[in-house]
Amino acid sequence: MIGLLPPACGTVLIDGEDYWAASEERRIEIRRRFGVLFQGGALWSSMTVGQNVALPLQMFTTLDQSAIDALVDLKLALVGLAGAAEKMPSELSGG
Repeated sequence: MIGLLPPACGTVLIDGEDYWAASEERRIEIRRRFGVLFQGGALWSSMTVGQNVALPLQMFTTLDQSAIDALVDLKLALVGLAGAAEKMPSELSGG
């Protein structure tokens, strides 16, 4: 479902576009529109929660740091973690 392996048969449509018929460059563009959350080991333990959330924004956008900081705060608030940006992953419930 996330494009790690091609299907044995059939097609995978994302917003009506055949993922596997697209070029590799286009598949990379498509993959940037969705993400994967792993139940264990989801955060870099050596980085704060805020740094973990900011990392893909720094890598894949041209946003300045103040915009990234605002988005980090927003995203954390949306999942009930307002004010947790400076915490380490081990400090969260469930670590």
